[in-house]
Amino acid sequence: MWRAGAFEDGSWREVPVIAVDGEPFSSEGLLGVARARPELNDSRLVGYLAQEAEHALGRRSAIETWAQTAIAQSNEFDWAQPVTLARFDDAIGLLARDAASAPTPFTLAWHDRTAVIVPFTGNEERVLMEYVPDLREEQRVERLRHRHASDAHRMETVFEWRGYFGRQSDLGTPLAAMGGRLMNVLFHLGEDFAGAIPLVSPLTKAFGYLYDAPGLPPGIDAMREDSAALSTLNTIGDRSPVRSWGGAFDILTAPSGFGVGVAFA
Repeated sequence: MWRAGAFEDGSWREVPVIAVDGEPFSSEGLLGVARARPELNDSRLVGYLAQEAEHALGRRSAIETWAQTAIAQSNEFDWAQPVTLARFDDAIGLLARDAASAPTPFTLAWHDRTAVIVPFTGNEERVLMEYVPDLREEQRVERLRHRHASDAHRMETVFEWRGYFGRQSDLGTPLAAMGGRLMNVLFHLGEDFAGAIPLVSPLTKAFGYLYDAPGLPPGIDAMREDSAALSTLNTIGDRSPVRSWGGAFDILTAPSGFGVGVAFA
């Protein structure tokens, strides 16, 4: 069950949600749902979902639908990494490549069979989301825990969505406040873009769910909104020239923005 609330103009209001339950979610399925709702026909959401569904690597879908492809891609790189991927029921797991025949994964990841569309006006100051899994999803957790987890494992629930935060990099970015979880987000930004859609291979997506970083590298950690390093730079200033590779930026037309790039060599 999904519920959403929004705070604007000094009060909270409940936001009607469109939930899709009972089957593995996909961009194509959500596109069909959105097109069937008259109130969404003219929204940017329909166009965005259509772009997602158009590109095989841009589609969002449940882990169980692409796990086997990610495992096959991982096996192709068996010479390059000490860990590998394996299927555990509806979940995908990260484990040591030399694990025994009955391995315990470092991490497990899966999607509940649910998705939700939440129409916002753009004027919301705060948003609250509530999700209560049904009995089948609760039983899946217990089954996976019983079969494949140890006492050292901990349960973490992630609400996965896409968004863009902030405009000016010299003010820091809220993304840095995510700590080690930001490293997972970087995987989901993919290897390339088609318009506004990140293109992500199944292998990269898998590591986006399974990789657990304890913290951020110092250079990224310094980009927090309350960063003393940024405050010092803004106070002292820096008249050094700015150069851009792989992009165009006219410093006279708009304030600077922040972005993330993933490079392969």
